[in-house]
Amino acid sequence: MIDLNICFSCNNNCVMCPIVRLGYSKTQCEIKEGPSTEDIKQMINSLDENVSEISVTGGGEPTIRSDIFDIMSCLEKRFPKAKKRLLTNARMFCYADFSKKMTDLGLKSVAVPLHAGEEELFEKITQAKGSFIQTIEGIQNLLRLGVEVEIRVVVHNLNYEALPRIAKFISLNMPSVSNVVFLYFNIVGSAALNKKQLIVRYSEVVPFLEKACSVLKENELDFILYHFPKCVLSEKFRGYAEGVTTERKRLFFKEECNQCKYFSDCSGIWRSYKKFVGAEELNPL
Repeated sequence: MIDLNICFSCNNNCVMCPIVRLGYSKTQCEIKEGPSTEDIKQMINSLDENVSEISVTGGGEPTIRSDIFDIMSCLEKRFPKAKKRLLTNARMFCYADFSKKMTDLGLKSVAVPLHAGEEELFEKITQAKGSFIQTIEGIQNLLRLGVEVEIRVVVHNLNYEALPRIAKFISLNMPSVSNVVFLYFNIVGSAALNKKQLIVRYSEVVPFLEKACSVLKENELDFILYHFPKCVLSEKFRGYAEGVTTERKRLFFKEECNQCKYFSDCSGIWRSYKKFVGAEELNPL
C-alpha cells in the first residue's frame, strides 16, 4: 500500500492530535500549506503503475482541499484498478452530493476516527462544534454508498470509560462497518501539550477496553487493538493485539521483553508513554 500525503490543515482540532496546530479558529485550523495540485499530480504520476492500494492521507483532513476532486480524478485515471482509501474525519461526507462524487471518482474505502458515541464528549475531544452530527451522517452516507468503512477509536483519559458505550453505539448505528480499531494515543504534538487531561494508564483502560471488545464480539463485529502490549491484556484478548505498526525506534521494550513469547508480535509501548508514565506495566510473558 502507498500513502499519499496531501493535506496539513483540518476542520477539527482534536486534543490528542499528534501534530501541534496553530492559528485555530473554531472552524478550521491551519498549520501550513500542503503540496500544490500540480505537485500532487506529479507524485501520483511517479508512483509504480502496479500499485494495488493507495491511501490518501496527510497531517490533516484531505476532503477540505478545494482540489480534492481533481486529485481523486487523477488517481482514478492512473490507477483504475487500485483500491483508493481515504483517512478522513468524514465530516464532508455528510453532504450527499460530495459523497456520491467521491465514490464516482473511485473511492472504495475509508478509515474514520470516532471519539465518542455522544455529542458532548465527541466535541470536547474534536473542539469543533457540529462535528459529531456531520461525522455520523458522513459515515452513514458512505455505508449507504457501499464504501468500506473502518472505525478508529483513539483511546485516552477523556474517552476510555466510554469505550463500552462507543461499542454499543457502533453496533446499533453502523453495524455494517468493516471493522473497529482501538488505538492507544501517542503522547506527541498537541497530545503532549494536553497530556495532563489525556494520560491514563493501560491498567485503567483495559477493563473498559475488553468490555467494549466483548460488546463488538457479541454483535459479530471485527476489531483490532493497536499499541496495546499483549502483557497488559487478558489472555482472551491478546490475539486481537496486532504487532508493530510504526518504526521500532518510536516504541519501547524492556530488556526482558526479548524473552517474552509474544515479543516478535507485540507493539510494546510508545516511547512517549515510557517518558511520561513509565514502563512498570510491561510484564513479559
